This record gives sequence, structure tokens and C-alpha cells, in this order.
Amino acid sequence: MIVRAKWKDFFINEHLPVKQAELLAEYAHSLHLKKLPIIFELEHFCFLLGIDKAYVYRVIYRKHLFYRTFSIKKKKNNDRREIQSPLPKLKYIQTWIKENILNDLEVSTRSFAYVKSLSILDNAKAHLGNDELLKLDIKNYFGNITTPMVTNVVSV
Repeated sequence: MIVRAKWKDFFINEHLPVKQAELLAEYAHSLHLKKLPIIFELEHFCFLLGIDKAYVYRVIYRKHLFYRTFSIKKKKNNDRREIQSPLPKLKYIQTWIKENILNDLEVSTRSFAYVKSLSILDNAKAHLGNDELLKLDIKNYFGNITTPMVTNVVSV
């Protein structure tokens, strides 16, 4: 309750209409309850990270320019797997998002990927005794993640 009231007072002192101040304060309060950083807009996000807004816009609209692409040989055959590695400043942004937002989100109990305390063996144990197993390798998985998909992860 205190967080909501402080934000509302802040926005009213900044001469926002009361209704808008209440909505923004409620948004901040809901993020606070989820232990997520309170970010109101892209400029605010850039300020929190100490990153130039123009740089972030370039990343958003020309993301292919901010990755180094190379290939590695697959273990099982002579095929090659393309790897796209983010340049250092983009890696910093991604790491900040991971550490300050994604690490604090609840993950499905059925998910084993990217959970620190779980391994590929934990995943395999969950399938012991089953007659069938479907294994998929989704091509360009991360490259197919859209802005709305990301927005929906932390929607309030």
C-alpha cells in the first residue's frame, strides 16, 4: 500500500491527472509485489541501465547488426550449427533483463530448461517408464520470439 501511495503522490506532484497517477501507481505496486523492477517506459529502462536510448532503438529495429554470427560443427554429424552471439553492450542489456526480471519469474514445474537447479538428467528422469518420447529441435527458437511474446511475460 505504501508503494502505491508514494507513486501516486509522485505523479500528482509531477502534475499528472489523478486518474493517470492512480493507474501508474497501481502498475508500480503490482510490479513491486512481484519483486520486479518498476519500469514505466523505454526511456526509463535506458536510464536504469545507463544505456543511450538511441542505441536501444537501433537494437530493437536493426537487431541483426548487434550479433556476431559464426558456425560450429555439430557433435553427431558433419552438419554445422549457426550461432548468433550478442555484442558486449547488448549482452549487458540481456544479462540485466535476465538477472532483474526473468530470474524472478515463476517457471512451470514441467519446465527443465534454463532452471539453475535442474539438469538434463532431471528432465530424463521425468520421462522414465513412458512408452514414447517426442524430441523436438525448434529451428531459430530465440530468433522467433516476438515483442508481444516478451510483453506478455510480465504483463500485469
